[in-house]
Amino acid sequence: MDGEIGGQTVRVALRDATGPVHERLHRARPFAALARGDLALGDYRKLLAKLGAYYFGASSHLPIDGKRLSLLRDDLDALDAAPPCPAPMARPRSEPARLGWRYVVDGSIFGGRVIHRQLDYLFGNAERGRRFFRGHAGAAAAWQGLCAELERAGSDPRARDEMIAGAREAFAAFECLIDEAEPAHA
Repeated sequence: MDGEIGGQTVRVALRDATGPVHERLHRARPFAALARGDLALGDYRKLLAKLGAYYFGASSHLPIDGKRLSLLRDDLDALDAAPPCPAPMARPRSEPARLGWRYVVDGSIFGGRVIHRQLDYLFGNAERGRRFFRGHAGAAAAWQGLCAELERAGSDPRARDEMIAGAREAFAAFECLIDEAEPAHA
């Protein structure tokens, strides 16, 4: 199949299509400060609340792992952060678009593991307050299942286009919540 990399045609297409927004988010003020190790605890609390608004909002339309949401609630509680109101989000317009959203939301666990390590400067050996980013046992197997589903459904070029549109919508919704991010470009 043209453009296939080890049977991962759809994931490569999704990664390539969402790469620019993903890179902008890495440069967003809170994530850049976190990577440098100088995001203050209060600013981390605000960032975690924005993540909560995103994940709780997305969970109204996506099957987000309940363990992951529980870890997020626990981290917010550990930081004495008020539970955020779920961000209003439009329902994905099709099942392939929904899979594109899941690619973004479920795939974020891998970047979260990097963030978990980056938070050592704030938490030392303590876990509470950052467990959401570490994830939980079983997340990798769930990701592998989703990847297989993406590849199956994305064998239809129209479905692949819908997945890409959904993934872009998921990233755009997140970028809107992280208001310090560079504005999106067409």
